[in-house]
Amino acid sequence: SRVAERLRRIKKERPFLKKRWRHFFLVCAVSLIVFAAAIGAWSFAAQWKKNRSQPAAVVSPKDLTAVICRNGNCFWLNQSGRAFYQGADLSGSLVLNLADKTNRELKISAELLPHAILGELLFLKNNLRESLGINIAKAEIGDSKLQDFDFITTTGWILRFSIVENAYRTLETLKKTLEQIGHNDQSRLEYIDLRVPNKVYYKLK
Repeated sequence: SRVAERLRRIKKERPFLKKRWRHFFLVCAVSLIVFAAAIGAWSFAAQWKKNRSQPAAVVSPKDLTAVICRNGNCFWLNQSGRAFYQGADLSGSLVLNLADKTNRELKISAELLPHAILGELLFLKNNLRESLGINIAKAEIGDSKLQDFDFITTTGWILRFSIVENAYRTLETLKKTLEQIGHNDQSRLEYIDLRVPNKVYYKLK
């Protein structure tokens, strides 16, 4: 009959309509994914271009005067004693290497050693080498007031001193102490302590 024929035609057309709608939704989904990917790529490219346009911080080794380290974290100091870079652990004849054993905070841009104290330490280090032939491997800070320091010599013994004392007097006292100990016994030195005014303590191995 005509009714049955019409029903059969409708049943045959429904799958075709469903297929068209599935195709439509699929195209829309793919378009959205492509659009989102394009937006992400554009955002990444814009950020990358922005970062490239910003000049990188320039770190010059010429500014390096001292290095302060604690637990493997090292900060480079300029002549003013201010930390300008967090880098490698370095040492040398022109660079003072210090191991910080205090509880103070170490960070970039902070004045980790006042200019006067850094100058005093460098003066002592240079004069120990030039006047007494004593080379310093590194220094240690254990005093939070930054008054008492240890110099560890390349031969292994420790010079303990206070920057409160006059630097020239410290050098003269050390020279007299080494003369009293004698050249043969200097190889047995563990430390010389000049921190107490008008007194000298030393220990031999």
